[in-house]
Amino acid sequence: MAILLSRGGNNVPAEVQRWQHFLLSRNIPQAGSIDADFGLNTQNATKIFQLEMGVPVTGALDAATHAAAVTRGYRDISMDFYSARAGKHWPPPPSFNTPSNAARNSAFGCFMFSLQPEGPRPDHETIVIGGSCDGAQRDWVAANIVTIDVTQLKFAAEYRGRFRCHRLIERKVKDLFGRWEAEGLLHLFLTYAGAYVSRYVRDTQLPKAGHGPKKSSAVTSLSNHAFGSAFDINATWNPRTKTPAPPDVTQRGSVRLLVPSANAVGFFWGGHYQAPTKFDGMHFEFADFSQL
Repeated sequence: MAILLSRGGNNVPAEVQRWQHFLLSRNIPQAGSIDADFGLNTQNATKIFQLEMGVPVTGALDAATHAAAVTRGYRDISMDFYSARAGKHWPPPPSFNTPSNAARNSAFGCFMFSLQPEGPRPDHETIVIGGSCDGAQRDWVAANIVTIDVTQLKFAAEYRGRFRCHRLIERKVKDLFGRWEAEGLLHLFLTYAGAYVSRYVRDTQLPKAGHGPKKSSAVTSLSNHAFGSAFDINATWNPRTKTPAPPDVTQRGSVRLLVPSANAVGFFWGGHYQAPTKFDGMHFEFADFSQL
């Protein structure tokens, strides 16, 4: 049975997001942003779509509007799809785990880095990356970090057309977002919180005075973001150290539906970290180096 939506109705948040993404993709900017709220903006955008399609103008995703939308590529999803993916233990973890420090340095290259005194630091964990540990690359970032435009993120808040990642996973990033697009899951991206960031893991205890040059291979507390191998989405609903929320995949901010395809192309989800104090549901990191 088709999932219908209306302003003030008993709506499924994820399906409101899907409908909003559909309207925006049809160049109806009156829909505003993807926020899971079928409010005035979504109602007005729905009316515009109804006028375009020649169906009764009700402002709701009713049966006639839903049928018209399906002819234009809208996904016909039933609640059975969601009920088969319910619970805080879905999805199950993959066969591989988060990478060790030795593995990521071997795959992406060891770099030299330093930590400035607290005053000049942009934030507590920011590091300054220099050349490669073997001296072959004078500027490790320039040699290894690329900037691409992941167009599938264009409706995500805070995305500015720049996705920075390690050159070795550029193809994997494109493959992953292509899969998510083919599966009709782009409506799940509410916000984008970055990929490559030169820093330690958040909340690492660090000296106020900073420190001199160190090798990335000798420090286990560097973030995977510093290697350009991780990215974060929907941070507000999936804060670090908290059980990834919400476990109900129909709710606003859930990223659980994204995880199976991420695992299939080699990305590990932070919601599968083994220690609850390390849960990071916003976080996806490349981990299956056998796929490189």
